[in-house]
Amino acid sequence: MRSISNILDNIQIKDIERYCYFWGISSFNWEIEVTKEVKALKKKIDKASLYGYFHGYTMTITDETVDELKIPFLQIIYDMHAFSCMEDDIWELVSLENFKSFVVSRVAIMEEQGWYVTSDKEIIYPQVKTIFTKKEKSVEKWDKIFYIRFCPSFSRVYERYDAELYWINPMNFQELVRVYLMNVIVKYYKTILGKYDVSVLAVNWVWALNNCLYPIKNITTRMISDRDKYLVGNLEGRLSEEVPFLSDIYKEYDEKKIKQLFDIPEKIMPSRGMLRHVDRNGQYINVIAGRRTTTDIPSDYNNTIYMFGGCVFFGYAEEDKNTIPSNLQRIINEKNAKYRVVNLAAWGGNIDEEHMWLRTLRYKPGDIVLISYAGIIPLGDDYEKSDISYEFAINDNRIRYFNTLVHCNRYGYEAVARTIYSKIESLMRKNYIACGYIDAFKNSGIDYELVCEFNEYYKSVENQVPKNIEKFAAIVMNCNPFTNGHRYLIEEAAKTEEWLLVFVVEEDKSEYKFEDRIKLVKEGVSDLSNVSVIRSGKMMISGKTFPEYFTKKENNTIEIDPSSDVYLFARLIAPMFHIYRRYVGEEPKDLVTQKYNMVMKEILPTYGIELIEIQRKKIDDETISASDVRRYVSEGEWEKVRQIVPITTYDYLKKHK
Repeated sequence: MRSISNILDNIQIKDIERYCYFWGISSFNWEIEVTKEVKALKKKIDKASLYGYFHGYTMTITDETVDELKIPFLQIIYDMHAFSCMEDDIWELVSLENFKSFVVSRVAIMEEQGWYVTSDKEIIYPQVKTIFTKKEKSVEKWDKIFYIRFCPSFSRVYERYDAELYWINPMNFQELVRVYLMNVIVKYYKTILGKYDVSVLAVNWVWALNNCLYPIKNITTRMISDRDKYLVGNLEGRLSEEVPFLSDIYKEYDEKKIKQLFDIPEKIMPSRGMLRHVDRNGQYINVIAGRRTTTDIPSDYNNTIYMFGGCVFFGYAEEDKNTIPSNLQRIINEKNAKYRVVNLAAWGGNIDEEHMWLRTLRYKPGDIVLISYAGIIPLGDDYEKSDISYEFAINDNRIRYFNTLVHCNRYGYEAVARTIYSKIESLMRKNYIACGYIDAFKNSGIDYELVCEFNEYYKSVENQVPKNIEKFAAIVMNCNPFTNGHRYLIEEAAKTEEWLLVFVVEEDKSEYKFEDRIKLVKEGVSDLSNVSVIRSGKMMISGKTFPEYFTKKENNTIEIDPSSDVYLFARLIAPMFHIYRRYVGEEPKDLVTQKYNMVMKEILPTYGIELIEIQRKKIDDETISASDVRRYVSEGEWEKVRQIVPITTYDYLKKHK
């Protein structure tokens, strides 16, 4: 879950209404009963301390239907956060009755696996009281205890059961709600995408979680607690103390490399249900447009396997080439199947916080979506068939994991990838039939106001687009000012295209005003009969879609995110203008533009849009650059300016110097 401060800042009326609906509460006044008190506390307590404070904080809600409820504060805000990440069409499938049925079925599964299921005696929601107040069996016959906590305190659990004798697996009640919602989400996407012959599979780690310290048997809580020293967070700062263990995990001890592998990119949620990592360009961990790099992707592929989940799919302290998706990609390549594997998992995330990404993707029949949940309560109905961890039962004396079996090293990931392949092989298309992309969720996940704004923009420029052309190529350029380099890119693209649309960035945050820039472009390509020069509106390289583009001097780093701009182009702009190909100039210097090109290469092909990168025009082995033009103008180097701009641009610059 995200930080408490972020959740509190984003609670909306609809989230409160959903909370009341789900739990059968008529209403409660969030502003009076919660927000006022929280705001006062936030002034006194550092944000980082809020979790520790609220961990034991209980709120009393008075309601006419259930009298008085004493509810842990975390339960309330985490429920609301989970509810808020669901679109209306998914929320329609949620109900308290379905939740109760789900809990009953999961209790039965846990008991089948040898768990003694019990809970706090103080059950905060009367609606689920009957599930947890059945006559208890004698605990002496069991060695594993699954404990549902309504009170956040761990002390109650260990007051009742001895950690030296039992394996006690406590779960906060809000996590049970969360697993239910994930189950609803998986079923929803399985139904919707199944109509297009796209397979959605929830995969579980049931065997590994029930044998978490394999090959050790008769596990106790004390043993698990002792093993926690090998959690990545607990290893940091004491690497030198664990050289033998880390040498076995990584085959050799390389402290510099290990520190980089432990440095996981920060997570962000740019909009609800779209959890992702910030981009990273590293030696061992790379993230582009929220996707961790999968190695060995073939250039020739027909279909895609999208992988969602937490750290186990993202890669637990392993380099790109050793993650489950990369291992799976190599297996697929060996089998000559024309599939690529895309890693959309987030460390510490799950599908309830990631599922809106599924609405931004375009699919082809035969694509596969894999959703991993490494929790003790499994997703899906046939959880045994969806278990991807049972190959760990092969004991070859290799160390395969850190603190617990699901936190694998490369050997564990290899085993899991083999198991996954065996489960999806029958779903993979052997005889590929050419077909177009499916936009199963057209415009879903895009702000409604943006769609309306784009429609208005399109109406204002559609008369500049030829009506007798079926498909177009496009270039988006700022032209600050228009140079011979820009002219070369347009000319090269126009040579091979029936018609080329050149969108000039309309955002007025450049040295030269938009009206002047677009005028110079039109004058500079007036001899090209198959080129239309069009204003970009506010949807292409604008302060709204890609603000970092206009702060290059302050922000000339790879830690930027142009993916919103690229997704809007792919999902809104390209379909409306019938754009099938986009041209860009190769960028040798500017890191921001380099990153923009990288993200386009990653995203556009998934929408059926080809990206063509053309080598930049050079003069005396120097790449022509608009920034050089601006520098030469400021220095009065007019002969140098004349060499790299069209005469129309030169005359304009001389006139406005």
